[in-house]
Amino acid sequence: MAGHLESHEHGVGAIHHHRERAGRPTNFARVLGNLRRVQRLVRHANDEIRKYGRNVAQPRIEEAVEQMIRNDNFRVHYFEGILHQLRQNPSRKGGHSLVGGVENIRPGSRLVLSGFQTDYRRRGEENLKALDALVDELIKRSEMPTVLDVDHALQLLALAHANLIFEDEFQDHRAVHEAALEHLSRTARDLNLRDKVVVIVARDRNVSRYREEGRLSNSPDTKQQKEKAAEVARDGPVLMLLRQNGEEAKGWKGLPFWWPVIVTPATGIGPIEAS
Repeated sequence: MAGHLESHEHGVGAIHHHRERAGRPTNFARVLGNLRRVQRLVRHANDEIRKYGRNVAQPRIEEAVEQMIRNDNFRVHYFEGILHQLRQNPSRKGGHSLVGGVENIRPGSRLVLSGFQTDYRRRGEENLKALDALVDELIKRSEMPTVLDVDHALQLLALAHANLIFEDEFQDHRAVHEAALEHLSRTARDLNLRDKVVVIVARDRNVSRYREEGRLSNSPDTKQQKEKAAEVARDGPVLMLLRQNGEEAKGWKGLPFWWPVIVTPATGIGPIEAS
């Protein structure tokens, strides 16, 4: 497990710290494609570490880091570019996007993944144990809001994302959710929450993959949890991590998993465009 955690920190954690070069906002399609390539490299490296050890996985880890360096810190610059465009177009109304194929992220909104399946139990158990251990280390067993450094929150989010499988890549918004959480934290209106994320944890959830009418579930949080998160997310972002039991009878694959929900700050941001 230690090797697995170390690899994730080196592969994903290192990605968050390469902010040395300036560049202009990158084309959205290329940005998203590069993020997905890095995700695949990190997942491949984690699989290799579990099976063969770190030395075998090292080329994938290095390739993931190099891929992010080549993109000139594109996550931050992409969002800065979108905000600049919004300032230049203050009268834009309705649901039209500045970039094709994207949706609005607005103050006080929720970012929730849907349309995924979990990994198989045998393949995902070690990653789940690593995330369970990290949650217990950082948050203990509390379900009260806990303020974490953004890098720790991003590590939790990336580990939660690692056990989710998307057959339709157009529903896979994991990379952009991670970028959005980081951007919202580093630009928080409240200076006491700058570079911080409020994390709320809940366990023993049992949401079905499909709702009664046959549509895929997209609301893993309860009404009370929504209200609590909205109350906390006034001047900085909130990350809810909801541990689902993942029962096969509920449409999953028998592997418990953490379903993340991001709540954007109610104040201090303009509309942002993301995938």
